[in-house]
Amino acid sequence: MNIWLIYGILVGLLIMVFLRVKWRREFRKEQSEAQNREFRRKMNFSNEYQQVRNRVNQNLGEIDPGPKPKISYQFMYNGHAWDACEVLGLSPDFSAEELHQAYERCLQGEAVESEEFFRHAYDTLVNFK
Repeated sequence: MNIWLIYGILVGLLIMVFLRVKWRREFRKEQSEAQNREFRRKMNFSNEYQQVRNRVNQNLGEIDPGPKPKISYQFMYNGHAWDACEVLGLSPDFSAEELHQAYERCLQGEAVESEEFFRHAYDTLVNFK
């Protein structure tokens, strides 16, 4: 009777070892498939990145830099900050002739006290241009 008990225990151990090896193989197989999927995903991303990079390099001359930043010509008068272009009614890309005409137009019909204010705006723009 003892021999049959030992044989039963040995057979049970062999079955457990066999199943454990089988489960390990399946686990490793699943793990390697997951790693392969991750590797393929990374490679696809790398290929897509390379394709986008190549397109950007090919079209580099055609890229629009976007709008130019607005230049602000600020000056201080009577404790406040003023934009000289707004005071004289000019756009930021004005010419010297437009500046002089706007200054003369602002001086016409204004009080004497305002002349100093317009002069500060005019001087600010002359110094920047």
